[in-house]
Amino acid sequence: MIARKAVTKLLSVSIAVAVLAALVPGGPAAAQGAGSPLQSVHMSGQLQALSQSMITHSLLTALSIDKKKNVKILAKDRDRFVRTVTALRHGDEKLGLRATENPKILEKLDRLEREWAIFGPAVQSIIDSKRATAQNVAIVAECILPIAEATRELIDVYEYYATGGRTFSVLTGMVSQVEAQHALLKEMTAGFLLVAYGHKRESYRARLWAYQVQFDMVLRGLIEGNPRLKLLPAPDVKLRERFRAAREKWIDLLSITKSVAEGGVVDPECISEVTAKSRQLAAELSEAVDRYKRL
Repeated sequence: MIARKAVTKLLSVSIAVAVLAALVPGGPAAAQGAGSPLQSVHMSGQLQALSQSMITHSLLTALSIDKKKNVKILAKDRDRFVRTVTALRHGDEKLGLRATENPKILEKLDRLEREWAIFGPAVQSIIDSKRATAQNVAIVAECILPIAEATRELIDVYEYYATGGRTFSVLTGMVSQVEAQHALLKEMTAGFLLVAYGHKRESYRARLWAYQVQFDMVLRGLIEGNPRLKLLPAPDVKLRERFRAAREKWIDLLSITKSVAEGGVVDPECISEVTAKSRQLAAELSEAVDRYKRL
Protein backbone atom coordinates (compact mmCIF):
# COMPACT_ATOMS: atom_id res chain seq x y z
CA MET A 1 0.00 0.00 0.00
CA ILE A 2 2.77 2.44 0.96
CA ALA A 3 4.70 1.63 -2.21
CA ARG A 4 1.58 2.02 -4.41
CA LYS A 5 0.85 5.46 -2.91
CA ALA A 6 4.47 6.48 -3.42
CA VAL A 7 4.33 5.45 -7.10
CA THR A 8 1.15 7.50 -7.63
CA LYS A 9 2.63 10.59 -6.00
CA LEU A 10 5.95 10.32 -7.86
CA LEU A 11 4.27 9.74 -11.22
CA SER A 12 2.03 12.76 -10.65
CA VAL A 13 4.98 15.02 -9.89
CA SER A 14 7.05 13.79 -12.87
CA ILE A 15 4.19 13.98 -15.39
CA ALA A 16 3.24 17.44 -14.15
CA VAL A 17 6.80 18.66 -14.66
CA ALA A 18 6.94 17.21 -18.18
CA VAL A 19 3.54 18.62 -19.18
CA LEU A 20 4.38 22.07 -17.84
CA ALA A 21 7.60 22.07 -19.82
CA ALA A 22 5.93 20.89 -23.03
CA LEU A 23 2.59 22.71 -22.88
CA VAL A 24 3.11 26.10 -21.23
CA PRO A 25 0.14 28.42 -21.88
CA GLY A 26 0.43 31.95 -23.34
CA GLY A 27 1.52 34.77 -21.08
CA PRO A 28 3.81 37.79 -20.58
CA ALA A 29 6.39 38.49 -23.25
CA ALA A 30 9.55 38.67 -21.14
CA ALA A 31 10.91 38.69 -17.62
CA GLN A 32 11.30 42.28 -16.46
CA GLY A 33 14.84 43.12 -15.48
CA ALA A 34 16.13 39.62 -16.26
CA GLY A 35 19.48 39.03 -17.98
CA SER A 36 19.93 36.54 -20.80
CA PRO A 37 16.81 34.32 -20.63
CA LEU A 38 18.69 31.19 -21.69
CA GLN A 39 21.46 31.86 -19.18
CA SER A 40 18.84 32.22 -16.44
CA VAL A 41 17.30 28.88 -17.45
CA HIS A 42 20.76 27.29 -17.42
CA MET A 43 21.65 28.69 -13.99
CA SER A 44 18.33 27.64 -12.46
CA GLY A 45 19.05 24.15 -13.78
CA GLN A 46 22.43 24.34 -12.08
CA LEU A 47 20.65 24.88 -8.76
CA GLN A 48 18.79 21.61 -9.22
CA ALA A 49 22.02 19.74 -9.99
CA LEU A 50 23.85 21.36 -7.05
CA SER A 51 21.10 20.59 -4.55
CA GLN A 52 21.02 16.95 -5.66
CA SER A 53 24.80 16.73 -5.42
CA MET A 54 24.75 18.16 -1.89
CA ILE A 55 22.20 15.55 -0.82
CA THR A 56 24.29 12.71 -2.25
CA HIS A 57 27.58 13.90 -0.75
CA SER A 58 25.97 14.61 2.63
CA LEU A 59 24.73 11.03 2.78
CA LEU A 60 28.03 9.55 1.58
CA THR A 61 29.74 11.52 4.36
CA ALA A 62 27.24 10.10 6.85
CA LEU A 63 28.18 6.62 5.65
CA SER A 64 31.89 7.42 6.21
CA ILE A 65 32.71 6.84 2.54
CA ASP A 66 35.60 9.04 1.30
CA LYS A 67 34.64 11.61 3.93
CA LYS A 68 37.42 14.10 3.16
CA LYS A 69 36.64 14.06 -0.57
CA ASN A 70 32.87 14.28 -0.12
CA VAL A 71 33.05 17.13 2.41
CA LYS A 72 35.28 19.06 0.00
CA ILE A 73 32.76 18.58 -2.84
CA LEU A 74 29.92 19.49 -0.48
CA ALA A 75 31.60 22.79 0.48
CA LYS A 76 32.19 23.67 -3.17
CA ASP A 77 28.59 22.85 -4.13
CA ARG A 78 27.25 24.85 -1.17
CA ASP A 79 29.21 27.97 -2.19
CA ARG A 80 28.11 27.68 -5.83
CA PHE A 81 24.48 27.19 -4.80
CA VAL A 82 24.43 30.29 -2.58
CA ARG A 83 26.18 32.42 -5.20
CA THR A 84 23.79 31.27 -7.94
CA VAL A 85 20.63 31.95 -5.90
CA THR A 86 21.96 35.42 -5.02
CA ALA A 87 22.90 36.08 -8.66
CA LEU A 88 19.46 35.12 -9.97
CA ARG A 89 17.89 37.60 -7.57
CA HIS A 90 20.41 40.46 -7.48
CA GLY A 91 22.46 39.88 -10.62
CA ASP A 92 26.08 38.83 -11.19
CA GLU A 93 28.03 40.19 -14.15
CA LYS A 94 30.53 37.31 -14.13
CA LEU A 95 27.68 34.79 -14.33
CA GLY A 96 25.94 36.76 -17.08
CA LEU A 97 22.89 37.56 -14.96
CA ARG A 98 21.11 40.82 -14.18
CA ALA A 99 18.84 41.49 -11.21
CA THR A 100 15.18 40.60 -11.66
CA GLU A 101 12.08 42.39 -10.43
CA ASN A 102 9.67 39.90 -12.00
CA PRO A 103 7.21 38.98 -9.22
CA LYS A 104 6.64 35.42 -10.47
CA ILE A 105 10.37 34.70 -10.50
CA LEU A 106 10.86 36.35 -7.11
CA GLU A 107 8.04 34.21 -5.69
CA LYS A 108 9.81 31.02 -6.78
CA LEU A 109 13.16 32.28 -5.49
CA ASP A 110 11.48 33.05 -2.14
CA ARG A 111 10.13 29.50 -2.01
CA LEU A 112 13.58 28.03 -2.78
CA GLU A 113 15.24 30.20 -0.13
CA ARG A 114 12.71 29.03 2.47
CA GLU A 115 13.69 25.43 1.73
CA TRP A 116 17.38 26.38 1.79
CA ALA A 117 16.90 27.95 5.23
CA ILE A 118 16.20 24.39 6.47
CA PHE A 119 18.60 22.44 4.25
CA GLY A 120 21.51 24.90 4.25
CA PRO A 121 22.34 24.82 7.99
CA ALA A 122 22.48 21.00 7.93
CA VAL A 123 24.90 21.15 5.00
CA GLN A 124 27.02 23.78 6.75
CA SER A 125 27.10 21.69 9.94
CA ILE A 126 28.47 18.72 7.98
CA ILE A 127 31.10 20.92 6.32
CA ASP A 128 32.18 22.49 9.61
CA SER A 129 32.39 19.24 11.59
CA LYS A 130 33.53 17.09 8.64
CA ARG A 131 31.00 14.48 9.70
CA ALA A 132 27.24 13.96 9.44
CA THR A 133 25.13 13.21 12.50
CA ALA A 134 21.84 11.34 12.58
CA GLN A 135 20.11 14.70 13.01
CA ASN A 136 21.86 16.04 9.88
CA VAL A 137 20.73 12.98 7.94
CA ALA A 138 17.13 13.36 9.14
CA ILE A 139 17.06 17.00 7.96
CA VAL A 140 18.63 16.14 4.59
CA ALA A 141 16.09 13.34 4.09
CA GLU A 142 13.15 15.63 4.84
CA CYS A 143 14.49 18.23 2.38
CA ILE A 144 14.88 15.93 -0.63
CA LEU A 145 11.40 16.37 -2.11
CA PRO A 146 10.73 20.00 -1.03
CA ILE A 147 13.98 21.33 -2.45
CA ALA A 148 13.54 19.27 -5.63
CA GLU A 149 10.04 20.70 -6.12
CA ALA A 150 11.28 24.26 -5.41
CA THR A 151 14.10 24.02 -7.99
CA ARG A 152 11.76 22.48 -10.59
CA GLU A 153 9.25 25.30 -10.09
CA LEU A 154 12.03 27.85 -10.55
CA ILE A 155 13.21 26.16 -13.75
CA ASP A 156 9.63 26.10 -15.06
CA VAL A 157 9.10 29.82 -14.52
CA TYR A 158 12.41 30.74 -16.15
CA GLU A 159 11.61 28.48 -19.13
CA TYR A 160 8.20 30.15 -19.41
CA TYR A 161 9.67 33.64 -19.65
CA ALA A 162 12.56 32.49 -21.85
CA THR A 163 10.00 31.67 -24.57
CA GLY A 164 7.98 34.85 -24.04
CA GLY A 165 5.14 32.75 -22.67
CA ARG A 166 4.80 30.78 -25.90
CA THR A 167 4.13 27.07 -26.10
CA PHE A 168 7.22 24.88 -25.86
CA SER A 169 8.13 22.63 -28.78
CA VAL A 170 7.64 18.89 -28.53
CA LEU A 171 11.43 18.38 -28.56
CA THR A 172 11.87 20.84 -25.70
CA GLY A 173 9.28 18.88 -23.74
CA MET A 174 11.16 15.65 -24.41
CA VAL A 175 14.43 17.22 -23.25
CA SER A 176 12.62 18.30 -20.10
CA GLN A 177 11.45 14.74 -19.47
CA VAL A 178 14.97 13.32 -19.89
CA GLU A 179 16.23 15.93 -17.43
CA ALA A 180 13.44 14.88 -15.06
CA GLN A 181 14.74 11.29 -15.37
CA HIS A 182 18.19 12.54 -14.43
CA ALA A 183 16.71 14.22 -11.34
CA LEU A 184 14.76 11.08 -10.46
CA LEU A 185 17.95 9.02 -10.69
CA LYS A 186 19.55 11.34 -8.13
CA GLU A 187 16.52 11.02 -5.82
CA MET A 188 16.64 7.24 -6.21
CA THR A 189 20.35 7.21 -5.29
CA ALA A 190 19.58 9.31 -2.22
CA GLY A 191 16.81 6.88 -1.23
CA PHE A 192 19.23 3.99 -1.56
CA LEU A 193 21.81 5.76 0.61
CA LEU A 194 19.18 6.44 3.28
CA VAL A 195 18.34 2.73 3.34
CA ALA A 196 22.07 2.01 3.68
CA TYR A 197 22.33 4.47 6.57
CA GLY A 198 19.26 3.02 8.28
CA HIS A 199 17.11 6.15 8.29
CA LYS A 200 13.43 5.12 8.16
CA ARG A 201 14.67 2.04 6.36
CA GLU A 202 11.35 0.37 5.50
CA SER A 203 9.82 3.62 4.30
CA TYR A 204 12.77 4.27 2.00
CA ARG A 205 12.78 0.70 0.75
CA ALA A 206 9.18 1.32 -0.41
CA ARG A 207 10.18 4.63 -1.99
CA LEU A 208 13.14 2.99 -3.70
CA TRP A 209 10.78 0.44 -5.23
CA ALA A 210 8.51 3.29 -6.39
CA TYR A 211 11.41 5.21 -7.92
CA GLN A 212 12.42 2.07 -9.84
CA VAL A 213 8.92 1.53 -11.25
CA GLN A 214 8.67 5.13 -12.41
CA PHE A 215 12.18 5.31 -13.85
CA ASP A 216 11.73 2.09 -15.82
CA MET A 217 8.35 3.15 -17.19
CA VAL A 218 9.61 6.51 -18.43
CA LEU A 219 12.86 5.11 -19.85
CA ARG A 220 10.85 2.57 -21.89
CA GLY A 221 8.64 5.42 -23.05
CA LEU A 222 11.61 7.47 -24.20
CA ILE A 223 12.66 4.55 -26.43
CA GLU A 224 9.30 3.22 -27.63
CA GLY A 225 6.89 6.07 -26.86
CA ASN A 226 4.10 6.17 -24.28
CA PRO A 227 0.91 8.14 -25.11
CA ARG A 228 -0.27 8.11 -21.48
CA LEU A 229 2.94 9.85 -20.38
CA LYS A 230 2.90 12.07 -23.49
CA LEU A 231 6.22 10.56 -24.65
CA LEU A 232 7.14 10.17 -28.31
CA PRO A 233 9.54 7.43 -29.49
CA ALA A 234 13.17 8.53 -29.85
CA PRO A 235 13.18 10.40 -33.20
CA ASP A 236 16.46 9.14 -34.66
CA VAL A 237 18.69 6.04 -34.66
CA LYS A 238 21.53 7.55 -32.62
CA LEU A 239 19.15 8.70 -29.91
CA ARG A 240 17.52 5.27 -29.72
CA GLU A 241 20.98 3.74 -29.42
CA ARG A 242 21.79 6.16 -26.60
CA PHE A 243 18.62 5.29 -24.71
CA ARG A 244 19.20 1.56 -25.23
CA ALA A 245 22.71 2.00 -23.80
CA ALA A 246 21.15 3.84 -20.88
CA ARG A 247 18.68 1.00 -20.43
CA GLU A 248 21.49 -1.56 -20.29
CA LYS A 249 23.15 0.44 -17.53
CA TRP A 250 19.79 0.82 -15.81
CA ILE A 251 19.19 -2.95 -15.80
CA ASP A 252 22.68 -3.39 -14.34
CA LEU A 253 21.91 -0.86 -11.58
CA LEU A 254 18.43 -2.30 -11.02
CA SER A 255 19.89 -5.74 -10.29
CA ILE A 256 21.32 -4.21 -7.09
CA THR A 257 18.71 -1.65 -6.05
CA LYS A 258 15.81 -4.07 -6.57
CA SER A 259 17.38 -6.51 -4.14
CA VAL A 260 17.84 -3.73 -1.58
CA ALA A 261 14.26 -2.51 -2.05
CA GLU A 262 13.08 -6.05 -1.35
CA GLY A 263 15.03 -6.25 1.91
CA GLY A 264 18.55 -7.16 0.80
CA VAL A 265 21.62 -6.28 2.84
CA VAL A 266 23.61 -3.14 1.99
CA ASP A 267 27.37 -3.29 2.51
CA PRO A 268 30.18 -0.83 1.57
CA GLU A 269 30.89 -2.68 -1.69
CA CYS A 270 27.21 -2.41 -2.64
CA ILE A 271 27.21 1.34 -1.91
CA SER A 272 30.30 1.87 -4.09
CA GLU A 273 28.72 -0.12 -6.93
CA VAL A 274 25.45 1.80 -6.83
CA THR A 275 27.08 5.23 -6.74
CA ALA A 276 29.43 4.31 -9.61
CA LYS A 277 26.65 2.79 -11.75
CA SER A 278 24.39 5.79 -11.04
CA ARG A 279 27.11 8.13 -12.34
CA GLN A 280 27.47 6.03 -15.50
CA LEU A 281 23.72 6.06 -16.12
CA ALA A 282 23.57 9.82 -15.45
CA ALA A 283 26.28 10.31 -18.08
CA GLU A 284 24.18 8.39 -20.65
CA LEU A 285 21.15 10.56 -19.89
CA SER A 286 23.25 13.72 -20.25
CA GLU A 287 24.44 12.46 -23.66
CA ALA A 288 20.80 11.92 -24.64
CA VAL A 289 19.93 15.51 -23.68
CA ASP A 290 22.84 16.79 -25.77
CA ARG A 291 21.67 14.68 -28.72
CA TYR A 292 18.11 16.05 -28.47
CA LYS A 293 19.48 19.59 -28.46
CA ARG A 294 21.42 18.90 -31.68
CA LEU A 295 18.31 17.73 -33.57
